[in-house]
Amino acid sequence: MNYTSSTSPLLSQTWEFILNSKPEFISQRLFFSLWMSSTHFLLFWSLNLLFEIFRRNKIFQRYRINNDKMPDKKLVLECIKNLLFNELLLVPNFYMLFPIFQYFGMSMDPYDIPPWYTILGHVIVCVLVEDFLFYWTHRMFHLKSPINLYKNVHKKHHRFQVSLGIASEYAHPIENIANAFCSLAGPMLLGSHALTTWLWIQLRITETIFAHSGYALPSDPFGILPFQRDTRRHDFHHSRNVGSYGSWTPFWDWLMGTNKPFESWLKQNEANQSKTKSE
Repeated sequence: MNYTSSTSPLLSQTWEFILNSKPEFISQRLFFSLWMSSTHFLLFWSLNLLFEIFRRNKIFQRYRINNDKMPDKKLVLECIKNLLFNELLLVPNFYMLFPIFQYFGMSMDPYDIPPWYTILGHVIVCVLVEDFLFYWTHRMFHLKSPINLYKNVHKKHHRFQVSLGIASEYAHPIENIANAFCSLAGPMLLGSHALTTWLWIQLRITETIFAHSGYALPSDPFGILPFQRDTRRHDFHHSRNVGSYGSWTPFWDWLMGTNKPFESWLKQNEANQSKTKSE
């Protein structure tokens, strides 16, 4: 067995063991669907549970953006029911998408796992592609003419005016399809290996939960660079319903001038905090 082209022989051997251990009646297509769906479920609900533990026990309270504000309980319950129903749809959705991934060159072969630098490069490209597509589709969903996409589609997501992690995937079916397109376009166009695609999707899930978490943690890996700002950028968008349409970076907001409301608010907020400390 030659694993020299892989990121590591151990990873390739582990992946081969997993594929060979599945029951014979489970095809690669079904395995891919179950694997992607189950890991989404585990990561999404585990991270949200973690933030809920923070909230209930007032851990990192100083970093909480909205202090003790919480969305309406009926809305939260409706959101949970909606998300659990959507989880059931993930298996058939990934099952239908599998041939498309393969058409663009996705492999599940252990021998095809690329070196670490190729995986990293693919992930970076996926970030850039998603950031571009999400900005423009998100901005489109705020249009009120000639078709009121905000009222008919995006308003469902904006029922959460106070940030909460589970709100990250609470949206109209049309918006869910658009968001899926934004996230999957990168690995599809690159023909990324299944493991690279899986890694990218886990990062995307984690990023959007952090963005909706309501916590501006100093250790937030998605706001570690100064130009990224932090979760306050998306929290501002939800609470004010204006500007800050980007996801990973504020680049497109900066380029198109839609970052100005947030930047003005941020400067004013920081000035108020400095004034309070000096008194």
